[in-house]
Amino acid sequence: MSITKKYIKSKKNHKVTFIIPKKSSQEFERASVVGDFNKWDSHANEMKKIKKPENLKQ
Repeated sequence: MSITKKYIKSKKNHKVTFIIPKKSSQEFERASVVGDFNKWDSHANEMKKIKKPENLKQ
């Protein structure tokens, strides 16, 4: 899995992109980001499936 981080100038936040290899992603229906920041709630930060941007390397 690869991760990219993009800072957004107009906001105090940033955007993080996770790329899950296609072979691995076929084993499950959904993926989530979990941790102390969301009290380990697997439904709080479900990831959205998007087409791979051309500028990201896998």
